[in-house]
Amino acid sequence: MTNFMRRTGTPCWLDLQTDVERAKAFYGAALGWTFTPIGPEFGEWCIARVDGEAVAGVGPGEPRPWQVFLHTDDIGETCMAARAAGGTVTVVPGDVGELGRAAQLRDPGGAIVGLWQPGTHAGFGVTEAPGAPAWFEVNTREGEAVRDFFAGLFDLSAETMTEMVYHTLHADGRPCYGVLQMTDAWEGIDPVWTAYFAVADADATLERVKAAGGAVLYGPFDTPFGRVAVCKDPMDTVFSTIQLP
Repeated sequence: MTNFMRRTGTPCWLDLQTDVERAKAFYGAALGWTFTPIGPEFGEWCIARVDGEAVAGVGPGEPRPWQVFLHTDDIGETCMAARAAGGTVTVVPGDVGELGRAAQLRDPGGAIVGLWQPGTHAGFGVTEAPGAPAWFEVNTREGEAVRDFFAGLFDLSAETMTEMVYHTLHADGRPCYGVLQMTDAWEGIDPVWTAYFAVADADATLERVKAAGGAVLYGPFDTPFGRVAVCKDPMDTVFSTIQLP
């Protein structure tokens, strides 16, 4: 089991800036999501849900990669610590109504990640169930530096896989996300976080992805952790699916 408890440094939320209506149609068909508006003051922004439980935010704007948010109890203190550790705060902390406080930083390898200090919105209502987030990783050309940055910033432990250059970060002994060393095969791709969504049947899900206007970029392939595929939605936003063992 991954570690998505309310613990500083662990992933607690996702959001997607995109064409909202197309995203609703695609993710509803591919992952079974339903959508509820956040409130009039947030315009088109809505909450994606699995069996009524919150799994992601979706809102309007030029399509961009999925934004992962890491939990913090003190967003101002975390931003100061990130600067001291070699990161860059790209969006300073600000209130999101009564929902919480958000900020954004760039790690030493160049990937962007969000920070979330909960108010009324704590984050994920469910994980690892079909359609819900199941894993996260940052793809970077500076694997060791990024591993050490997050481990130090949030007091996480780290392990390195011997079969490939892949680090996992752990909170209280349980894995919470990975750091993937980008190779020459990633030429032309910027450092970025990837979100994995759990599915009940990997192959059937990929058929739904294609039928809904998305594409399968790689896979499916079997790993010790589950059957994985890399996909993109009709707006070219990349995500991964995983059928857990």
